[in-house]
Formats: sequence, structure tokens, C-alpha cells
Amino acid sequence: MVRAITIDEQRAQRMRDEGYWDGTTCFQHLETTASKSPNRTAIVDRAGSMTYGELLAEVERASSALAALGVGVGDVVSWQLPNWREGAILHFAAVRIGAISNPIVAIYREREISFILEKAASKVLVVPDEFRNYDYGQMARTVVDGAPNPCTVISVGATPSADLEWSDFLARGAERVDAAEQHGDRLSLLQFTSGTTADAKGVLHTNDTMSWEARSYSKVWGVREDDAVLAVSPIGHMAGLLGGVFVPALTGIPSVYLDRWDPEAAVRLIEEHRCTVAAGAAPFLSGIVTSPAREQHDISSFRFFSVGGSDVPPALIRAAGDIGIVAARTYGCTECPTISAGTAEDAFDTRALTDGVLQPGVRIKVVRADGSEAEPGEIGEFVVDAPMRTVGYLDPAHEEDSLGAGGWYRTGDLGVVEDGRLRVTGRSKDIIIRGGENISAKEVEDVLHEYAELSQVAVVGLPDEVLGERVVAFVTPRVGSTVEDVDARSVLERVASSGLAKQKVPERIIVVDELPQTASGKIQKFKLRARLRDGSA
Repeated sequence: MVRAITIDEQRAQRMRDEGYWDGTTCFQHLETTASKSPNRTAIVDRAGSMTYGELLAEVERASSALAALGVGVGDVVSWQLPNWREGAILHFAAVRIGAISNPIVAIYREREISFILEKAASKVLVVPDEFRNYDYGQMARTVVDGAPNPCTVISVGATPSADLEWSDFLARGAERVDAAEQHGDRLSLLQFTSGTTADAKGVLHTNDTMSWEARSYSKVWGVREDDAVLAVSPIGHMAGLLGGVFVPALTGIPSVYLDRWDPEAAVRLIEEHRCTVAAGAAPFLSGIVTSPAREQHDISSFRFFSVGGSDVPPALIRAAGDIGIVAARTYGCTECPTISAGTAEDAFDTRALTDGVLQPGVRIKVVRADGSEAEPGEIGEFVVDAPMRTVGYLDPAHEEDSLGAGGWYRTGDLGVVEDGRLRVTGRSKDIIIRGGENISAKEVEDVLHEYAELSQVAVVGLPDEVLGERVVAFVTPRVGSTVEDVDARSVLERVASSGLAKQKVPERIIVVDELPQTASGKIQKFKLRARLRDGSA
């Protein structure tokens, strides 16, 4: 069970008085939508389509099944699933009985999953039997058998490694249980950021914070009655959960799930289901814009793409516009999902050259390194307060550096606010953003430090037009050895088999005699990035 979080009652009352927090939950949004439009399509995925009435019925069965397994108020339900309906069902089911939903991105492997299950003390872990030629069932079994806390493994698809297969799990929910009393200030979502051994933070959200986020983001999209979401971002990620689960349940529009990224499949689904909106990192938008398959499909229905998660080239926004897709940058993070955003009504310069305007209720300060407030137009760190801001971390120690008095959150991102528009210029955190996924450089460095033949290591991001950044590692040989003594291929193979997610494995290992350092011995990563950019590495 997750630790109790003390809600700042004065701040909470302000949020209620100003109309941001109304006490509703995402499950109540689903109930309302299913009551009004039970026959409307809710989800389309690899198993076909299901209506909102059918989705609600499955959620009620799943919540009863969770209760039969002993899951109750405050318990954590972890699920690592692709964009499949079972992920949405589990999330709503957990909230219905007062439990905490813990989505996990599908790229994670043993190292990350072990960390998450231990920290969250999860009661249940739901995984695919197999996905993209990887045996998730066996991985889950290995992790759970070595975990300090008991955890039931449920697989979507048959595998001998699981305790229960999905259909058997649902069968346990034959006897309906009443929903827990729905509270706005009850914890409902736990998501882990970036790394797992270095900067990983379990971010906690309540029903109120995420309910407002859904309402706010639906206005960014300008949701219409005939809209349909193309869910390209993983629903285990905040952006995917928001666009593929929360907003549809609130607004009653259908969500079309793409469980593995394929530009050709994306344009085909847009045509087939008349998809109109999407949200995700730049590679997804770029894939649609540049896909040769676009010439064979009618994607004229597609009107708006909210793009963020990594650097977004203005040329991409322009290229999207050239084929009839209005795209706009957005900025946020797990702790505060949508801080600013552009909309379809904004001018090109706002959508392409800035990260949009602050969302309703967001307050922002731009501060210098010494904590003083920057002058207008001066670059500094963004410090924000907002109705969708996290209420705390799983580990209270993480709150010391990030959460301050009065609800202020230090983002670690650098930027400037000009003419009411926010523009991110860099990051003070040592994070690499690859394809919209945050990667802790230190986590990868910790793995490399385990290898005896290496002395110093430094992991940095290489700018990339498609993925935003790629992971590159600079390493030096141990004292007494030379560059020739280090087998870079062997190092790379060992990192790949270390249990890290594939996306975190460096795409290049560069062996050098020494790393640039300050007088105090701190590695100057900006010089390494410069070497990559100018080709001298």
C-alpha cells in the first residue's frame, strides 16, 4: 500500500473555489459517458471494437476480480501492456475500487520492473504473454519470484509463467462488488519517471489532478462530436494515457489503438476510422507526414496533432501543415502533464517556434540558478504550480528537491516566457529524450561503471531529426590500459544483455583516452555533445 499523502488543504480549497477540482474521477467520467452513449464506439484495437457500454461492463468485472484477489483501497495495480483495451480496463477498474493504477511502458525489462514492483509493493502485475517477439510472461515470473513482496501475475494471452490468464482473471469477477466511494483527493495514479536506479521517481496523482488534466487537455484538442483519436503514444506513458484513455472517457469520442508504431498502419487506420486527432512525440508525426503510404490513403479527416516530448523542428510543423494537418507544440511532464500548449487556432509562429501558452490555472516563475526571479525575457528554470501538478512522490525524499512550499514544482527545464508564450530552451536535468521517452543518463552510466575494463563513463544525447536524441556513451580505459584494450563491441553487447530497456542501450560506444573535465573533476558533457555535432568524436 502506498504511503499516505498529506494534501495541502489551503491549496486544495483554492483549486476547488476556482473550479479546477470538482471531486470527479475518471471512472465517473466513463460511467457518465456510458450512460449517455452506451452504443458508441469506445476503443478499437487488435481485438476489434467495443462500445462504451461494453467497456463499462468489462471494467466492473475486472474491478470485482481485483477485489477477489484482495486488492483494495490504496493498493497498487501494475500493468505493462501495449495499446490494448485491457490497459484501459485495468486503469478504470483500479480507480473504481479505490486502488492505484500503475501503468508501465512496454519497453521496460527486468531491471526496471524489479525496481518498480519493489518500490510500489504491487499486489498485481498484468503483462502480455508475448509481444514483439518478447516473452513478457517469463520476465514477469522471474521478477516476481525474486521480489520481496507477493504479487499475482496475470497474462493477456496464455502462458504457463502466469498465475492467471486474463479470461480466468475476469471469471473471478462474476459476483459484482460495489464501487468504492469516489473521492477527488484519493490517490489514483502512480507513474515512474525516466531511470530506475538513479533518477527514478514514483509520481503520485489524485483523481482531482487527473480529472482536471483531462478536461484541460480536451480543450487543447478542441474536441468535437465527430472526433476520433489515433492513439499512437503508449498508454503506459502519460501522454498515451491522457490521449487514449482519459480524454475519450470524458468526451465520449472513440480511440483507435495502434500497439506498435508503423507509419503505414497509422495512415491506414486514419482512413478506415476517420481519425481526427492525436498526441505524441515528433517521430510519430514525422512518420505520418513522410510515409509513402499516405499517397494511397485518404487522411483528409485528420485535423490536429499535439506534439511534444522532445525537440520539435519548426520544419516538421510546416510540413504537416502542407498536407492539411495542423500541428502544435506542447510542454509538460509526468509531474505536471500539460503546462503549456498550442492549439489549432494559434498562428504558425506560436505553434512551431514556442511551446504554446500556459494552460488554465498554471502559475509560473522563471528563476536563476541562485533562486532569484529572472527578468522578463531572461532564460531560467521553470518553476510551476498547477491544478494538474503531482501531489507528491512515492519516496518523500524526492520532494525535497522538486516540491516547494505553496505548491511550486521545480521542473528542471530551462526556458523563457515572452509575450505570454513559453519556450523551452534546454534541460538542467541529465536526461536524454529518445522518441518521447525520458532516459536517465546516470542509469546507463551505472551499468557501464560495473565493467572493470572501464575507468570513466559519460552518456549523452546525440541530436537526431527523427527520434529527437540518440544515446551515445563515451568511455575511457582503466588505469594502466589503452584505448586498444577496450573491446567496444563487447561492452555494447553486455549493456544490451544487462536487463535495461533496448531504447536505453547506447547506439554508439566511443572509447577515448580521457574525458574533458572541470578543475573540480566534473565531466564537461557539453564538450562531448559538441564533438558529436561537429563530427570530431
